[in-house]
Amino acid sequence: MTRSARLSPGRRAAYTAVFCAVAFLTVLLPSPKVQFLTFDIKDTVIAIAALLLGPGAAVSLSLAVPLLEMVTVGTTGFYGLVMDILSSLSFSLVTGTVYRLNRRLSGAVLSLSLGVLSQIAVMMAANLLVTPFYTGLSVFAVAEMILPLLLPFNLTKAVLNAALVMILYKPVTNLLRRAKLLPGIPDWRLSGRSAAVFFVAAGIFACACVVLFFVLRAAFV
Repeated sequence: MTRSARLSPGRRAAYTAVFCAVAFLTVLLPSPKVQFLTFDIKDTVIAIAALLLGPGAAVSLSLAVPLLEMVTVGTTGFYGLVMDILSSLSFSLVTGTVYRLNRRLSGAVLSLSLGVLSQIAVMMAANLLVTPFYTGLSVFAVAEMILPLLLPFNLTKAVLNAALVMILYKPVTNLLRRAKLLPGIPDWRLSGRSAAVFFVAAGIFACACVVLFFVLRAAFV
């Protein structure tokens, strides 16, 4: 039985609301851009909720957070809303669904890897279909941007969010468990040397993505 099945509907709804608030707060942070592309970490929070609460939370948050962003601080209107929903949903829904089938460390790594690949594939297609409408560029012009800009940007963003999930998921769930806010359901564990190697590797991926982002940004000033 999965953790999400053990949580009462009321508690699961409360957790979803809390994660929604936290994800929205990340939207309020300064978000660096490369041309019309925004580099943010709300997908980190949404994916953690998906791992913890299941695919339903992934869908709810992937719809709610971009909508809140659009009506408050967003500047890209309806088209930006569509792109944000597709981006968050493609990453978190795949991650939450695959992890639900295998709640071990291997399942977490596999689910996030597939989430990264899903997000990249969906965003490449979405850029070709949606980006021309709000940038005024032709489909051919957008297609020419895939290799130099769109693919490396989305790859960097997706891998960074996945690395941050790996770094933050266990501390978040351990904190909730110590506060007796989670039922005592077995979850993958890290300890000793394996934990150090795991977190160092995730940290290296995260740092590499940040560096690559600023390299990309400098190339498209």
